[in-house]
Amino acid sequence: MIAVGWTVRRTGSLVERNAMMYRRSLTPVLSSVLEPVLYLLAIGIGVGGLVGTVPGVDVRYAVFVAPAILATTSMNAALNQTSFGVFSRIKMERTYDAIVPTPLSVADIALGEVVSAVITGMLSSVGFVIVMLALGVVTSPGIVFAIPASLLIGYAFGAGGLAVTTYLRDFADFQLIQLVMLPMYLFATTFYPLGT
Repeated sequence: MIAVGWTVRRTGSLVERNAMMYRRSLTPVLSSVLEPVLYLLAIGIGVGGLVGTVPGVDVRYAVFVAPAILATTSMNAALNQTSFGVFSRIKMERTYDAIVPTPLSVADIALGEVVSAVITGMLSSVGFVIVMLALGVVTSPGIVFAIPASLLIGYAFGAGGLAVTTYLRDFADFQLIQLVMLPMYLFATTFYPLGT
């Protein structure tokens, strides 16, 4: 029990460090909310004006795509933090060079980065849910389950992003991540029903 408390405290110190960095600049969190809002406005409402209601589902197109964009909000926020953010801290900022001599182990650092990514994904999702409510694309009280779901999505893609980042050699390798993520985003029925 003492070892678990010690690990939580050490991991929490890295989460606190990342939170302090975000406190100085909210740009990463705001941009992770702004991007899905633009997708919702351009595709959900813009293209949705041409589509009307989704056949077989019988809801407005914007209402149909909003939950999928919400899921990808958490996915992208967590993945970006543990891939590009961690890689930057390794190669450019050399943050981990300063952290390694402290009592934090490599496992504490990894866990702290994933927890930070989950928190970022959750905050981005909460921001997007607020925008969804403001735009009137929420039709069910089940939206409250979107936040716990965003935690799971953030964990899955945050941990996956951290694992992939350990294999990257240069910033050009991020194109390989996009080679997987972009088709998944476009063809995983985010913008059209599965039966079409």
